[in-house]
Amino acid sequence: MAKKKKLLNNTEPSKKVLAHINSLGALNIEAYFDWCVTHGFAASFTKGSKTLALEQEYFILLRKERELYSTIDKNPKKLIEKACSGMLDHKKIERSFWKDFAEAICLSEDKNKASLKELLITIQKISNFLYEDIRFGDKKFLYIEAMIKINDRRTEWIRDLKSWKPGTHNAHRQFSSLIRHLFCKYDIPKFFDSSWFRNEKGSYKFRDCFIHIGLGNNIRTVKMPITMTKKMAHCMMQAPENYTVENAIRWGQIHALGGDKRLVSEVIATNLGKSFSEDNFWVSFINFFIQNPM
Repeated sequence: MAKKKKLLNNTEPSKKVLAHINSLGALNIEAYFDWCVTHGFAASFTKGSKTLALEQEYFILLRKERELYSTIDKNPKKLIEKACSGMLDHKKIERSFWKDFAEAICLSEDKNKASLKELLITIQKISNFLYEDIRFGDKKFLYIEAMIKINDRRTEWIRDLKSWKPGTHNAHRQFSSLIRHLFCKYDIPKFFDSSWFRNEKGSYKFRDCFIHIGLGNNIRTVKMPITMTKKMAHCMMQAPENYTVENAIRWGQIHALGGDKRLVSEVIATNLGKSFSEDNFWVSFINFFIQNPM
């Protein structure tokens, strides 16, 4: 800092350098020095034509980049293309939704990005859910997160994407229709939709379950967090569509034991709505409240 002040006080820039500083939009000489330090150039007045030209080129590059990121949210197709091509730094996007949208794409597997771009551009033309979010339980998700997982399982599609038609303007219903078109021979409860948004370790099992049941297989023949009786499986399929899969399992379990909707609501409001550890103990606990209603 002292060195910079000394230079500012004791050195006069040439007219050529002053013109250069003005062309970079610097308000004063000190601002120019700060710009140089920030972008890896020497804070000095004694620079040759080659160095000044490099600074000019870098300044123009930064200006173009700012223009791109300031308008990218107004052209989602361009955002998709650049994010899937690896030409976008999501950290430089200002608006939080588009930053999260681009980050999801940037963090997806490189080997799938070409097919992901094709999928997203097709979906944004024929539907209106892609640039929306949705809530399951107490968490909010972006539809782009689900689309990435759908694309990762492209080899398991049983129908062509081009033959799908939304049939509704409701975003969630459009999404539900799409995943059933791509993966299901038979309709399945809407609460399974949440499996496509899950990111935590092991959540792929819920997507396995979605596809397994959608192809007409029995839910009791797929791995679940707890062993399902026939009655539990039947009751589970009647769970509300805004439930998570874990919530729906508790719904089936409690109703099969003789409980009701009110008890289910109380239970899933606790950690029992997410976890199935020590389940034998908690089943006896739930049974107690069923046998002794207050």
